[in-house]
Amino acid sequence: LVTNRVFLVDSTTIHHVLKPPRGLRWHYSPLADFLDHDFLYERSKLLDLRWQNKLEFPNLLCKDLRDTYQSQFLFVFSDQYFLPAMMHNIRYRETVRDWFGEDLFGTVARYLIAPKESIMS
Repeated sequence: LVTNRVFLVDSTTIHHVLKPPRGLRWHYSPLADFLDHDFLYERSKLLDLRWQNKLEFPNLLCKDLRDTYQSQFLFVFSDQYFLPAMMHNIRYRETVRDWFGEDLFGTVARYLIAPKESIMS
C-alpha cells in the first residue's frame, strides 16, 4: 500500500476461519483468472520476509521499496508480523503512523480479524 500497489494476501488456511476485509482477498490466485501468467511473472518482484530469509529485512528497514523492487506487482511472503519494522524506515514511518496510529497491531487486528459466522456460532 505504501508503494502504491494493490495489497493482496495469500494463505492456504486463513479463509476457513476469517472473513476477508472489504476490498481485500485472502488469495492472490484469482489474478490468474484475469492476467496471463507470463504477464504477471514478468512484472513481479518478491519481497521474502519469511524467518529463514534474513537477507530481505534490510531492504524493508532501510530502502525505498519502489526503487529496490521496480515492478508493477510486489509479492510479499511473510510468516511474521513485519509492520513495526516499517516504522524504522524513514520513507514510510509517517505514512504508517498516519494510517495506523501508535497501536499498530490493534488497528490492523480490528481491521483484519473478523471471524466467519460459522466460527462465531
